[in-house]
Parts: sequence; C-alpha cells; structure tokens
Amino acid sequence: MIKRATLLLALVALLALTNMTAHAQSKGDQALLDALVRKGVLTEKEAEEVSAETAKEVGASSAGKIQIGDWVKALKLSGDLRLRYQWDQREPMILTNPKLGPQDVHIPRERWRFRLRLNADFKLAGNFFGGVQLSTTDNRAADTRNATYTGGYDLYSIYISRVFMGCNPLPGLTFIAGKQPLPFYTTRLVYVIYDTYIDFEGLVERIDFHKFFNMTFAEPVAAEGKEGNAPPPAPPRPGNSLELSLIAGQFVFNNNNADSGSTQLKWDAYQFQEQLLARLHIGDKLTITVAPGFLFGDTLANSGPFPVTQRDLNIILAPGDITYKIFGKPLSLFWDFAYNFSGNDRFNRDYGPLFSRYFYVERSATPSFSGRVQPRFSDDVAWLVGLKFGENKKAGDFLVSADYRQVGISSIDPKLNSSNFALSNLNAAGWEFHLAYNFTDFLTGVLTLYYSDALNGNLYGGYATGNVPGTTNQYPIARDRHDKVFQANIVMKF
Repeated sequence: MIKRATLLLALVALLALTNMTAHAQSKGDQALLDALVRKGVLTEKEAEEVSAETAKEVGASSAGKIQIGDWVKALKLSGDLRLRYQWDQREPMILTNPKLGPQDVHIPRERWRFRLRLNADFKLAGNFFGGVQLSTTDNRAADTRNATYTGGYDLYSIYISRVFMGCNPLPGLTFIAGKQPLPFYTTRLVYVIYDTYIDFEGLVERIDFHKFFNMTFAEPVAAEGKEGNAPPPAPPRPGNSLELSLIAGQFVFNNNNADSGSTQLKWDAYQFQEQLLARLHIGDKLTITVAPGFLFGDTLANSGPFPVTQRDLNIILAPGDITYKIFGKPLSLFWDFAYNFSGNDRFNRDYGPLFSRYFYVERSATPSFSGRVQPRFSDDVAWLVGLKFGENKKAGDFLVSADYRQVGISSIDPKLNSSNFALSNLNAAGWEFHLAYNFTDFLTGVLTLYYSDALNGNLYGGYATGNVPGTTNQYPIARDRHDKVFQANIVMKF
C-alpha cells in the first residue's frame, strides 16, 4: 500500500512538472495513465484521482501567469540588436562659389548607430495568422530602422514597424492586410537595405499554383540494386520541380486631405504591384528564379522627398538569380532590372528643368544654370548584377558578395531604393562589397563597402541638386558626384 501511494505521488509530481494543463491534457499523458491501469499498477479510480490532482496543481500554479486563448496555435517571440559604425564621404555635384571662400570638396562623416527589432508572430485557429514588430528609427523613415547615438544621455524612440493579419483559406491561397513584411522577391536594387526590407502597408494576395497542381517532373530515379553481398543501392536522385506564384499588392502611399483646395492634394496616393514568381528546382543543387513584375504609381504623391505633385512611376521589374550548391553552400549569380516607361515625363515634368552646367554671377551664393538637358534611356533604367557565395545560419557560416549597379535619376523613386548605396542618391553607378561571418549561431559580424559615382556627371538644377526656383524645401535626390560608405556591424539575434 505504501509502495502504491508513493508511486501515486510520484506520478502526480511528474505530470505537474511536464505542464499537463487542467483543460487540455496531452494524449501522451493520458496514454501513460491508461497503460498503468492495464498493467494493474493503478486502478481506474486512482488514475482519475491522478488526473484530477494534476489538473488542480497546475491550475493553482498557473494563476496570475501569462495565459493565451485556445485559438492561439503558435506564438513566436524573437528579435535582434545591431550595433554599427559608419564612415562616409560625399563630393557634392555643385560646389560653393569660390569667391566666397574655400570650397568644401570632400565632406566626411562618422556615426555610431544601433537598431533594435522586437517581433511577435502568431498562428491562430482557422488558418489565421498575424504579426507585430517594434523597432527603432531616428525619424520614422520608412527605409531605415537605425537610431544614431547622440545627445549625451538621450533616450531613443521606438515605433510600430509592422502590424498585420492574414489567413490561408486554402493551402495555396493567402491574404494579408496591414503593415507587413516585403511580400515580393527582390535582390538589392529596390526595397532593400541589405539585411532590412521596406515594410508595406496595404493589402496582399498570393496564389501558389504549385500547391494546387503537381508541377514536378523527371521524378526521382532509384539506383539499381545488385544481388549477393553488394552494398544497398544509393538513395534516389532528386527530381525536378517548378514553383509558380502570383503576388499582387495594393498599398497606401500617401493619405491626402480630401478638403484641400488643391485638386492634386485631394487625391490619395496608392502603389500597385504585381509579380509572377517562378522557381525551377533541378535536382537538389540548382535553382533558377525569375520574377517579372509591374509597379504602377502614376498618381503617387509624396510628402517628401518631393512635393505632392510627384507623378510618373510605371516600372517594369525583372529580378532573378541562378543558385548552385558547391560543397553544400549556395553560389548565386543574381540580377535586377527596372525600366520606368514614364521616365521621360518624370525627368521633365517632376524633376526639372535640369541643366548641363552651373555657374555663379559675381559673389552670388546661388548658382545659375544653362544648357537644358533632355532625358536619356539610361536615366529611365536601373539595373544590377552580382555574385554571392555562402549563407549565414549557424556558427562558422560566412557570406561574401559583390555587385555593380546603375540607377538612373528617373528610373525609380528614392523611397524605393537603398539608403546606403550612394547615400540614397539616384543618378548613381558603382559597387557594393559585403562580408559576413557567424561567430556563433546568434552573433554575426558584417563589413560592407559602397563606392559610387554620378551616372551623368553633368546634371544640375531642379530636384536633382536641390535648386528649385521659389521653393524653400529643396529635397535633392542626385546631389553627389562621388560617395563612399563603409559600415562595420555586429548583429545579435535572440
């Protein structure tokens, strides 16, 4: 009797320690009790007493602690902290009047910065899901999460950078609403700041055709076995498959005042994009990705860096990559292409007039311009090509990459491009070099160098260099002739 009582108490303690809740015991725990009853170790009455006592103990111990609803199927909490040292140097397109004193040809800067992101992602009953992210930033800028150490003992703000919900009514059908992670495939030309992507606000619909239809072909082929004592046949060679998805997004770009006296200011601005994402897997080593798409923003109205009359964005996008695994690590040739077929109107109507030369009259601090410039094809096009080897997943992993790009002044919007390359200037061409190494599974060191020159070295005036007649806030978008940016980062995941 004493032995059985001792066993009974031990079972109660064991089940309590394994967090068997009063309202939802696991099948494994119940199976254990059933087995003990069958073996004659416990009677049915004693098994019921164990179950009731465990539920009572767990219920008492969980009082006042975090509780979630039964409809929450999974909750993931995560985050990362990045510390960054940045040195950059710019050479302005327009120098000051030499008659007013020495000209500042090279403008260097050093900054210590940090980024903190806190994530909560959840899955709910009925195939619903969602997420929230809190992150730092200096000024609510959409293209950065960095905050700059400054002001002695200042405090720093944190913002809601993501808040979205979605559902999967069918395995291949997804709907998402709210401020959400980048839904499109891209490389490093648009939407990206190397390891951070712009978060979109609006609606996204995605159809994964490969989840509705079988798109595998050349099925795995097993090696032929031999009789006798021959070794077993090798595992089958992987087959080939195609992943095909259609992604569409409707995003809020700027919410204007409907009561404004200006017709242009009454229009809310939206951005629309569609992308056909195709990935061809050939065996287990080779993957080819192409993702043609179209971005429509002909009524975009910015509060900055341009005035609300900003228009003429109709961009054909074509990113892709070819990835092959060598020694278990991916080697990727990647590319991107963007052509704004409304670029000429954007060049003349929204940025201009632009000129080929500038000069000063006597001791004036304000430059004058001459030689009206007409848009070229290269002004309407942005493209990139690069090579990348490795990945960063666990301790000892490394990644090295390099890419060359050209970004015409009327090809894309400054809100869409990287704020690191060319310090976010358009009308730029140059290189990015990147090296990352995992010291541990959660700690990564990253070095990045950006080196760029003006694509058109004689482009002045208007919103290019910030010389718009009668406008106080200039917002230059191609102000530099040459830029260099070096960043050293340490990133900790948790």
